Amino acid sequence: MKYLLFLFVLIFISCSKQDADCDLTGTWRQVISIPDQPEIFSGSMELESNGSMTMWGFTGFQYRTKENCGLFEYWQKGDKSISMEMKILRNDGLYLELEVLTGALNPLLNPIGISGNWLFKKE
Repeated sequence: MKYLLFLFVLIFISCSKQDADCDLTGTWRQVISIPDQPEIFSGSMELESNGSMTMWGFTGFQYRTKENCGLFEYWQKGDKSISMEMKILRNDGLYLELEVLTGALNPLLNPIGISGNWLFKKE
């Protein structure tokens, strides 16, 4: 019986465990990379430790990470029915790379520049 209780407590702790700390808080500037040229910076994304997010000057977003820092999800505050999930391809503390669009539509939209990856550099 006490082994069953121990197993239950272990399962409860592992299921309620928070996702890993991905250290995404701060200001990130979007990097536009042109071969053989210095980095060009575009808009910024500000991520706060309370989950608030400002992207390209637009406020009112929330974010979180999922799958042990493998996914970045954001949505408009108060309406989580529509959310955007992006794979985190790279997060080394200086650069954050997010996969914007994958799946069946990627080959169709990639030639017109809609899909691909967003690269950010931490300020």
